[in-house]
Amino acid sequence: MGQAMSKLYPMLAHGFNEQECDAPAQVQARKLLNKLQAEGLYG
Repeated sequence: MGQAMSKLYPMLAHGFNEQECDAPAQVQARKLLNKLQAEGLYG
């Protein structure tokens, strides 16, 4: 899972270059990341 996320994260970061337009997506991505970390699947 860590390997998959290490490949996914740069794509997510690239897609969030325009902060104000992507705020809802950033919130959703943060929730997903927090959930994965809480379950011990990432980080």
